[in-house]
Amino acid sequence: MGDTAGQTVGMAIGAVIGGYFGGFTGAMIGMSIGGQIGLWIDPPNAPAPPALGDLGKNSYVKSSPVALCFGQVKSYGGIIWVGNLKADWNNEGSKKDPEWEPEMDADFAVAHCEGEITSFLQYYIDDKTISEMYAEGYSATFTSYPGSAGQSIDPYISAYQGIRSIGAINLKYTAYTLVNLNVKGIILQKLPVISAELKGFNIEAGEEDANPIRCVYNFLTNTRWGLGLDTNDFNGDPDTSSPWKIASDYCDELVQYTDWDDSLVDEPRFRYSQYFDARAKAFDIVTDMMLTCRGIVRLKQGKIEPIIERADEVPEIYFADQTKGQFQAGGSSTVNRLYADFSAYSDIFWFGDEGIITILGTDYKFVVKDQTSTYIDLFEDLSVSPNTNDDFEIVKDNIKEGSFSFNYSADSEVSNRFRLEYITRKSKDNNDNWINGYPWDVVEKDSEAYYIDVNQETKLKTIRLGGIKRKSQAMRMLQYFSDFSLYNRNGCEFITGMQGYYHAVGDVIGISHSQTGWNNKWFRIQAMEELENDEVKIQCFEYNPNVYNDIIPKVTAVDNNDAPSTYIAPDIVERFYAVQDLTENKIYILYKRPDDNPFFVGANIYVSVGGGDYIWKKTIGYVTPSVKLDSGIDDVVTVIPFDNSTFYGTFASSGSFWIEDELITYTSIDDINFEFEGCVRGTNAIAHTADKYCMSKETQTDFITFEDVEVGQSWEIKAVSVTLYNLVADFDTSPTKTVIIS
Repeated sequence: MGDTAGQTVGMAIGAVIGGYFGGFTGAMIGMSIGGQIGLWIDPPNAPAPPALGDLGKNSYVKSSPVALCFGQVKSYGGIIWVGNLKADWNNEGSKKDPEWEPEMDADFAVAHCEGEITSFLQYYIDDKTISEMYAEGYSATFTSYPGSAGQSIDPYISAYQGIRSIGAINLKYTAYTLVNLNVKGIILQKLPVISAELKGFNIEAGEEDANPIRCVYNFLTNTRWGLGLDTNDFNGDPDTSSPWKIASDYCDELVQYTDWDDSLVDEPRFRYSQYFDARAKAFDIVTDMMLTCRGIVRLKQGKIEPIIERADEVPEIYFADQTKGQFQAGGSSTVNRLYADFSAYSDIFWFGDEGIITILGTDYKFVVKDQTSTYIDLFEDLSVSPNTNDDFEIVKDNIKEGSFSFNYSADSEVSNRFRLEYITRKSKDNNDNWINGYPWDVVEKDSEAYYIDVNQETKLKTIRLGGIKRKSQAMRMLQYFSDFSLYNRNGCEFITGMQGYYHAVGDVIGISHSQTGWNNKWFRIQAMEELENDEVKIQCFEYNPNVYNDIIPKVTAVDNNDAPSTYIAPDIVERFYAVQDLTENKIYILYKRPDDNPFFVGANIYVSVGGGDYIWKKTIGYVTPSVKLDSGIDDVVTVIPFDNSTFYGTFASSGSFWIEDELITYTSIDDINFEFEGCVRGTNAIAHTADKYCMSKETQTDFITFEDVEVGQSWEIKAVSVTLYNLVADFDTSPTKTVIIS
């Protein structure tokens, strides 16, 4: 393959999106709205005509990039032609008592995107539906052109231009709309903004969105608006048996999720809808597409191909430093094949490695060509056939000595909250009405290993995937990003020999190394660098097949699509309690966080002594696992029932918890009958009513302290929710607990 294709895929190359208009005649493209308004001003005794003003969001364009629309999108486009513009006043009264009503006519054409597109679905005027605008005094007709190769110039435009239309281009390959607009009773300061919801490239019959792999292939190979790469440089295509078809079919596979009404829904795994309306690098466009399906485009052995990260991948080669295997030859061994028990090793583990076998006191070296669980093939024949039970050794040593380094991300370095922003096609507002357009929506989750550092800061990671419109797909991707961060923490780098050239970014490999104790640990190649002396530097990050799955939480109904506001104060903490440790000068602070605010970081703890002013003590971020009693208990019962539906957090399999001021230990939890078993009651055991909570005591449970001189005082302790942005809950209604210092 030539350098051009390799550079295009391997590097970020600047590219202009879309074809360019060749331009109408000067009379058509050069019209001035201001110059046309005065031609229709009549009669002179009417008020001054209303001004049309500028063109608004549909900017007047000439030699400007045309948008590319993949899947189903909403596109604004630009005004490419302006015809009849008329601003007038109509007398709706009498000559004696005139009642002037403004009326405006405007004929113009809006280019939406490159063609040929599949279809136009609906239009919007100033982002409102046509029916809404009709109620406000607008009326309009729309003539649509999908951008076919053979479409001709619109007859209205041709007739309006008359002789000046000679030589005008017919806008083939351009999806555009001719708008004939009439407005009564409104004084427009500008032409309204016209947008269209349309089905663009790579839409299959019955689909709303496109297959992302087909979008990538189309963009890379299209000779008019894409990169125009030679298809011979590709490892197949999406319709024939090849990596392209494998990736495309993987996107098409149906996966299942539980909808908000508990129904099971099947849908394609990955879909994509996006429009590009500005100059962008080809690398960025391909990356935007591939991110929505966990994929990359790469060069492997001189051919362009996609790869999607998935759970069923296996290593293509293994690397190690001085890993040795001791074996005995089987009775069927020959000069080119050695039989032995290789079942402890993955196929191809010993590929390319050197070995030595001793036959009748003479050592013979060999190189492994192929491996199964029972034999290895040799690259070159041995001089003599081995005997049964002849000992031989194979050594894997393809990591250059001194080149290996590794890293590991600790809990404090891993994001523990993930937010994914995506585009919704339609969504419900608070009045259960449909909102048209494409607002941003947000899904968010906390990592299973939720960790707040010593500065009480939540490590939030925000990902924006504009090519996704389905909440279910957004949630699958959110789960993937969260799991990947949690379970793929190891990375490494090393140098190997020429065998590194047979591999590519994206390959899964196995690594064993004495420095880390890894034994065939799986990694994915992240980067490769050619060095001198036929050596290759390889950088990897951990591959864990369990992070690639289609299991997502239940999809919940959406009431609104606004991103969480950083300026909203949190609700008050719940299940608040303060309990004194009778053996130390500690008062433990126990609570459940409010669920309404994702920026919650803890509770500010205040103390009022004897009814005095509240004094801030500290901010406590640790929230307490808790569960409500299922029924009242007396002071001697040793099996304590709980209401499983009220569980918050996770209790240890054995441990201790408070009910009011009584500290109780337990030996186990019955997850079937929902009971704490083997309970040892506290020294201050009392009966507890069913409205009380079991509040877990853990090593992380936080506290405030008091001095010996403060014994006997009455402390009223208040917990006030606080967010990352230092916004607090209502102080007066925040919960309090009175403790008599003992």
